[in-house]
This record gives sequence, C-alpha cells and structure tokens, in this order.
Amino acid sequence: LIKGINGKMIKIECGMNASFAINESGCVYSWGKNTDAILGLKKKMDRRNITYKPTEVSYFTKNEIKIVDINCAAKHVLVMDDKQCIYSWGANKLGQCGIGKTKPEYLDLPKKIKLKKDIRIREWRVGSYHQFLLSTTNEWYAFGSNAFRQCIIRGDEFDEKVAAPTIIDKTFLPKNCNTDNMDIVCGRETTLVLF
Repeated sequence: LIKGINGKMIKIECGMNASFAINESGCVYSWGKNTDAILGLKKKMDRRNITYKPTEVSYFTKNEIKIVDINCAAKHVLVMDDKQCIYSWGANKLGQCGIGKTKPEYLDLPKKIKLKKDIRIREWRVGSYHQFLLSTTNEWYAFGSNAFRQCIIRGDEFDEKVAAPTIIDKTFLPKNCNTDNMDIVCGRETTLVLF
C-alpha cells in the first residue's frame, strides 16, 4: 500500500533510486532520491535530496495532460499521454531525454519530445541510457547513449550519443530481418533484436 496517491494506481515504475506511479486520472507521482532531477518536481530542492512520500509531478495537471504510461530508465523517465505524445525528464548527458541536444545535462521538468506531426508512438523499449520508440507505421526511432552502437544507428555524428529520435539504420540488421515483425529489448549498454 502506497499512501499519498489520490485514486487508484494504474501503473508503477522504479528507476535506480526513484519510484513513480500513475493514477486513474492520469496524474504522475514520484518519490525517492532526486539524482539528476529524476523526480520532475522543479522544487527548490538540491538534486541530492530525497522525497519520502509520493508527490505529484504537477506539470501534467497544470497543462491538462493525461498520462497513460510510464517507463523509467537509470536516471531519466519517459511518459506517454492519451494522445500518444512522449515526454521526458531527468538525466540528459547522453541525449537520453530525446530533446535534440545534450544541454542542459538534466531536465528538472517534463519536456515533450518533438517528432514530426504525423508520427504517433504505440510502444517503447527503454534501456538504462538509451531507448527505442515504435511508431504506428512500424518505424523504430532510437536516442540516447550510442557508444556501443546500441541505438542501431551509424554515422560519425552518432559515435557517442543520439540526442533526438532518429530512425534506426536497417542496414545494421541481418538481411533476413523483417522490421515489420521485429521486437527490441534494451539493457544497460546493449540492444537485442528478435525477428
């Protein structure tokens, strides 16, 4: 039983040192250690402080955004709203928040990840420092740490990190891989593809 959350919880998630919940109204709650601003609270609180009880991430309520899903990585968080838009916050040193740049090094408030207007996300896979978004048209987009090519993206500009959602390089995959039916699993610095 977790006290402090209004209404019924529909999803819970844990990161390295923080926990999160979504209630049936689409409100997000966070608690734990605020390392790299992972709590998304934008309080005048040191990033080393700890919040012991669930506290609402008020950004969504204030902006009338209903959250339906959440996934937590090591030090950053992704959420999806009821319109299939993705928001992120927390550590961004490796581009893992997907905002197109690695500065600021952390986001203390949720920020919407910019995708082309017609792109809608239906699923995601989250590793410790990188993630994949699957669009409704079966295109996989990746961003975050790419030091070991775990984002399945090549190019000198992507040697260490991919700061914005970028379509994966299908030539990196085995020739007999059907990307319409493949699945991805992420680890700390690895990616596995099932096809």
